[in-house]
Amino acid sequence: MSRSETLNKRKTWLTEGIVPGVTRPAAIIGVTEKGIGNLMLVATGEGGHSSRTPKQTMVGAIGRAVADLQDNPMPARMQSPVSDMFDYLAPEMPFMTRLNQ
Repeated sequence: MSRSETLNKRKTWLTEGIVPGVTRPAAIIGVTEKGIGNLMLVATGEGGHSSRTPKQTMVGAIGRAVADLQDNPMPARMQSPVSDMFDYLAPEMPFMTRLNQ
């Protein structure tokens, strides 16, 4: 069997040697992927002329908002069924491997 063999189209793989310390084949659930989102940022303010731009331009406000979003990403988290999978696999691991994970 290859290191990872796709079982179906729902991102579940039958693996060997992928999870540290687990020597038996294990079905890995792959549902915790990066998500995607769409966001529209709108800035309103006073208009102006390029010869007399305000101290805070709307383009600058949008740029700051984008930088704030990038600097403060959503926290990573693990939920069921992936956390259940690790709870199920943990007894298959040697004790010291479980401590190091």
